[in-house]
Amino acid sequence: MGLIEFSDEIKPRAASN
Repeated sequence: MGLIEFSDEIKPRAASN
């Protein structure tokens, strides 16, 4: 289940950008 970890890592990263 890497979708949750991926989404969690992309969400904060995209918001920080």
